[in-house]
Amino acid sequence: SSFRIWSFMVLKGERGLEFKRYKLAGTGGQCLMTPPKGRDEDAPVLLYNLGGVVFNLILSLVCLYFYFAHPDVIILSCTTLLTAVLSAFTLLTNGIPIIIGGMPNDGLNAYVLAKDKASKVAFFNQLRVADAQVRGIRLTDMPDEWFFVPGDVPTKNLFYSTLKVFACNRTLDTLDTVKCEAEIEALLNSDWLIIGLHRALLTIDLIYCRLVNHGRGKDYRSLVTQDVKNVMKSMKRNPAILRTEYAAELLYDGNKAAADKKLCEFDAALKTHPYPGDSELERQLVNLALERYNSNLER
Repeated sequence: SSFRIWSFMVLKGERGLEFKRYKLAGTGGQCLMTPPKGRDEDAPVLLYNLGGVVFNLILSLVCLYFYFAHPDVIILSCTTLLTAVLSAFTLLTNGIPIIIGGMPNDGLNAYVLAKDKASKVAFFNQLRVADAQVRGIRLTDMPDEWFFVPGDVPTKNLFYSTLKVFACNRTLDTLDTVKCEAEIEALLNSDWLIIGLHRALLTIDLIYCRLVNHGRGKDYRSLVTQDVKNVMKSMKRNPAILRTEYAAELLYDGNKAAADKKLCEFDAALKTHPYPGDSELERQLVNLALERYNSNLER
């Protein structure tokens, strides 16, 4: 459904291939596919996760062959050696099961899924959500079962914890900021294993909800940890981050001029944002912050 290298994304939209911009902290790229219908138990999930690792291995071996076969051709030998080293480095960083930049790599995903086949359902539901977002479907319009987390699932399960994060995102999609604030606080304070990136993005949504619900009545600045700052800097063109910064300028600092500048950045970011339904929600959230600001002026 989509393929991304750094922040350059090609996605399969309703009108064919589209080119967008999207950056996700901790990732150098991402390939998202749509799982086959009714095959959650036997779909080739390991091949899906390890496809990049296998390709890097093949590329590294091919380049090494040309390096040793033609050592006298300086340009060819230097290029193939450099490519082989880079491919091997990518193979190791993506194949050894670890969390990098707050995100589990493909090796870790494959390792967990190989041990726990029940996690396949959650993994495939994540892919279904991503595919629906590409097609412009909002979270509130997606099937409830995609977000279902059984009561007996361990809280250390990365795939089901991601669905818990998506559930909070889904509540925000209803514009019920009071309920969303409570849900995010409960999840962040729970035993669920929330990866660093999701924790930071949830905190950014929590800051927005707190600003809209309480204005200056509840200080949000203690939520802005170094990890949150790093994500906001790395993903500074993300509409959700710009929306929250806009709300902070408007509802906490009361600086309408600074908020308007942030709004210009927000408008520019929406033009290349890959998810139409997400863009629609972010526009509504910006308007909601402005409504609260105008309402406070009238009091």
